[in-house]
Amino acid sequence: MSEADSAPTIETSAEPSVESDDDTAAEKPSSTDIDDKAGPGAMPGEPARRGRYAVELGSRSRGIPISWAVILVILAAALLFGWLAWLTSGQLAPWKGGSFSWMRHVTSSQWFDAAQTAAALLAIPALAAVALVLHRRQQLNYELKVMAHHNAVALQDTAVAAQRTAQEAAATAADQLDLDERKYDLEARRHSLAIKVRQDERERELRRRYDMIVGQLNGRDAPLRLAGAYALAALADDWHRTGIDAERQVCVNLLCAQLRTPPRPHPEDPEFRRSVVAILREHRLRADLPDVDYDAADAEKSWRACHIDLTGAVLSGMNFLGTDLSGVVFHGADLTQAVLADTNLTGAALTQATLTGGYLTNADLTRADLRWAELGSVDVSGATMDGALLAGARNFEPAARADAGS
Repeated sequence: MSEADSAPTIETSAEPSVESDDDTAAEKPSSTDIDDKAGPGAMPGEPARRGRYAVELGSRSRGIPISWAVILVILAAALLFGWLAWLTSGQLAPWKGGSFSWMRHVTSSQWFDAAQTAAALLAIPALAAVALVLHRRQQLNYELKVMAHHNAVALQDTAVAAQRTAQEAAATAADQLDLDERKYDLEARRHSLAIKVRQDERERELRRRYDMIVGQLNGRDAPLRLAGAYALAALADDWHRTGIDAERQVCVNLLCAQLRTPPRPHPEDPEFRRSVVAILREHRLRADLPDVDYDAADAEKSWRACHIDLTGAVLSGMNFLGTDLSGVVFHGADLTQAVLADTNLTGAALTQATLTGGYLTNADLTRADLRWAELGSVDVSGATMDGALLAGARNFEPAARADAGS
C-alpha cells in the first residue's frame, strides 16, 4: 500500500445535513443535559457526553483518498495548462474541428508562460488542500486523543464504581453479619430467659409441693402422713433432676426428722416409721452386693451423696439389710434387734447407740465409731471391723466376732 493510500482522507461533506427545527430540538441535548452528563476529568472544550466522538467519527461519510485527489489535481493542472496554451495559439478549439494542430503554433515561451500561469492558478487550491489535510489530520488526532481520554476516564469511573459497589457489598455483608449476630444473641437470651422462666416455674411448683407435704407430715392421720413421706421422697428425686441437690438434702433432712421424732402413741405409727426406713433403704442400696440388681435408675435416685442424720432415732427392729449406711450418724440411736446384716457402715457414727441383739453379720464396720455403744448380744459374725473405734463399748463379746478384724 502506498503512502498516499494510507494517509488520512478528505471528507466530502464536513457539515451535517440540515434537519427540521423540530427534529433538531428533539435530538439535540440541552446544555444542561450535557453539563449533567459530563464526567470528572473532562478536557476543556471537549464534548460533555462520553462516546460522542466515537459516534460522530463512525457516522461521518468517508472522504476521497489523497491518491485520487492528487490524480484529480494533476488532471486539472494538465487541462488548465493545455487550455492556457491553446489560448495563446489563436487557433480553433479541438471540438470545433481544430484537432490538436494548434499545438504547432505555440512557441516555447508560450508553453512556459502557460505552465507558469497554470502553476500559479493551481498553487492556491493546492496549498489550501494541503492545509485542509493537515488540519483534518490534526483534528482527527485530537479527536482520537479525546476519545481515548474519555475511554480512560470511563474505565476509571467504572473501576471506581466497581470498587464502590464492592465496598457497599462488603458493608452490607458486615451489617448483615452484625444483624445475624444480634439475632443470635437475642435468640440465645430469649432461650435462656425461657429456660429460667421454666426453671422458676418448676421450682415454684416443687416448693408448693413441699409446703403441702409438710402439712401432710404434721397431720394426725397415719395414711396421710405415709403418703406425705412417699411424696417427700419423690420431691427429693425431682429436685435432683433439676440439678438443685441442696433442696434434695432439705427433703432428706425432713424425712430423717420423722424418725428422730419420738414415736407417737398411735397403733399405725410403727408402720409409718418402717415405711420411712424402707424409703431410706431403697435410696441407699449397696451396689456391690452380688445378689442386688442395681441399675442406672437406682444410681440416678441414690441418696448416697446425701447426709443422713438419725441422731437419737428409735429404730428398734428396723430392717436395714443390704443398705449403704456409710457416714450415717446414729449417735444415741436405738437399734435394738435391728437387722444390719450386709450393711456398709464404713465411717458410720454409732457412738452411744444401742445395738443390743442386733444383727451385724457380714457388715462392713471399717472405721466405724462404736465408742460407748451398747453391744450386748450383737451378732457380728463375718463382719469387718478394721479401724473400728470400740473404746468404752459396753457388753461387747469379742469371741462373738467371727472373721472380724483386730
